[in-house]
Order: sequence, then structure tokens, then C-alpha cells
Amino acid sequence: MTAPQDLLPGFVTSLKDGGWRVQVWVQPGAKRDGLAGEMDGRLKVRLAAAAVENKANEALLAYMARLLELPKSAVTLESGHGARRKMLRIRAGSDPAWSSMVAATMCCQPQQGDAGHG
Repeated sequence: MTAPQDLLPGFVTSLKDGGWRVQVWVQPGAKRDGLAGEMDGRLKVRLAAAAVENKANEALLAYMARLLELPKSAVTLESGHGARRKMLRIRAGSDPAWSSMVAATMCCQPQQGDAGHG
């Protein structure tokens, strides 16, 4: 059963085919992987991986799959391959663990004004 759009975080969009799109802002080269709240209406994800040779993109997909309790194959990068602003596509037979994502963002203060970096 798919969660109604009004129950999803603002950076998640439910799609007609039963999948979801997640808008993220990625900060590669961080001290460790983790969520850092929201930025410009996107989920801010810090990744220890550097933004070279697709390492940060691969780390992002693996991190999000772990966070949402999904197999890695359920999370793909739809756009933003070379940018900090990315769009992820989630395909799963049932609702991902949105609560773990929401709980992790609740602990963090929203970031403002970082849009000029990257």
C-alpha cells in the first residue's frame, strides 16, 4: 500500500506507477555519512565519499537504500549525476521506511543560504 502524498516528507513525490522521487542535496567529502535536515526543499545528505569517479553517487544510492530498508537495486539516480542537486527514483513493492528518514531529519536544523556552494 502506498502512503498518501500528504503523509510523505516534502522532498518525496509519489508517482502513478507506485514508485517515488526523492529530491536530495548532496555534500560529498563529509566526515561521515548522514542526514543533515533539509535544504531548499531537498533532503540534505552528507557523504564521506569524494565526488570523483562516481564514488559519491554510488555511496548515495547505497546509503539511501540502507536508510529506507530497501535493496540497492530499488534506488536509482534519475538526474543530477554531476551535481549536488539530485533526483532519486525509488521502486519498491511496498512503502519504504520513510519514518527512519523523517526521524533522522527531525534532529537537524534546516540549512539556509548554502545554495551558492557547488
